[in-house]
Amino acid sequence: MITETVLLFAVMFAGLALRLPVILALLLTLAVHVFILDVMPAQVMAQKLISGMDKPALAAILYFLLAGMIMTAGGMTARLIDFAKISLSRCRGSLAQVNVGGSLIFGGMTGSAVADTVAMGAILVPAMRAERYPVPYAAALTASSSVIGLLIPPSIPMVLLGIFTNTNIGELFIAGILPGFLMTIYLMSVVGYHARTRGYPSSSWPGFDQWKIALRRCIWVLLMPFVIVGCLWLGVATATEIGAIAVLYSIIVSTLFYRELTFRRLMSCLAEAATDGGQILCLIAVTGGVLWILAVFGTTSEVVTWLMSLSLSPTGLLFAIAFILVGLGTFASPSLLMILVIPTLFPVSTLAGIDPLHFGVVAVTAVALGLVTPPVGFLVFVAAGQARVSVWDVFKAAMPFVVALLMLLLSLIFLPFLSTWLPQLLR
Repeated sequence: MITETVLLFAVMFAGLALRLPVILALLLTLAVHVFILDVMPAQVMAQKLISGMDKPALAAILYFLLAGMIMTAGGMTARLIDFAKISLSRCRGSLAQVNVGGSLIFGGMTGSAVADTVAMGAILVPAMRAERYPVPYAAALTASSSVIGLLIPPSIPMVLLGIFTNTNIGELFIAGILPGFLMTIYLMSVVGYHARTRGYPSSSWPGFDQWKIALRRCIWVLLMPFVIVGCLWLGVATATEIGAIAVLYSIIVSTLFYRELTFRRLMSCLAEAATDGGQILCLIAVTGGVLWILAVFGTTSEVVTWLMSLSLSPTGLLFAIAFILVGLGTFASPSLLMILVIPTLFPVSTLAGIDPLHFGVVAVTAVALGLVTPPVGFLVFVAAGQARVSVWDVFKAAMPFVVALLMLLLSLIFLPFLSTWLPQLLR
């Protein structure tokens, strides 16, 4: 079975080396095993592909993607950033602090690091350039702060992890709140240090009256995270229903209160969300087929047996799993890892007695760290392309933030209560 497993991954990586999209590389892998190696009948594989998407909770991903796009198109994101600029204007390096604080709130509405990078980068990188911040630094900070949205609810990776490990998604959302705020503090601390040592400017305080005006302009935006968390806390809605509420809330606020969301913009958001969501669903379908083949080969059980044979303590095992995910996260998307890798590693953590919420938060944080870690941190490439600067310059500028995220990951591994305290308190 080892030979077949090696062949499976060899075909997949060969497809990636040929620069095929991930979905096509996985489909090529399935085609080789179905039509050449005859691992299973084609009809069975087709059923497995369809059944992989037969999970109602997956609709939450589409809703959260759509909500984030509507917020940007409807002026909610711009109002949020304006309020953050005024609120943090007295801080040294105020615009850089806005980048982190804005990601905390925006990520708490969309759950997507890529959406956060694109939306925040389009507004803040030019503004930071105008205030004479190094452009690679601005892009690096945008990429690094965008991963906050993977922990703060509603997090798309948390949704996928909950679906594929049968863990309560609402409790996963709540478990990510405290680590998400800690990530914000860690990154803001690095920005504060850079501002003091490099002389990054603060802005003039426009006055309390201007602050109140900015608050009134974005009060409906600031209420949205409380609506999401409140529904989770009270248990009045599932993750999918909360996603639908977020979409409806965004449409109402953007059309009735801010009056910036036109019908044409709404249709554009729907088309873009359908495209992005369709890619994720196709990825889920084909990875479901790959997982089924791995199960047929017995690879999953062999991985579990091997990890358990190492006789590591629960903390040591979680440490090993986390750094496996960091390595994989440098070149694979969070969605792919949540679907393809986590279902294999989760049973090992369960057998070791690791709390599912602790495992989930550490896993998502490790994947988030991989997104900004060389050599293939995906968000760094996105931010560098948007800012039109060298990828390697952005990687160099991002290293202090990578160290901060690494320190957070270690804190979460060795201090389980950071992940489990809040869900236990609210039960």
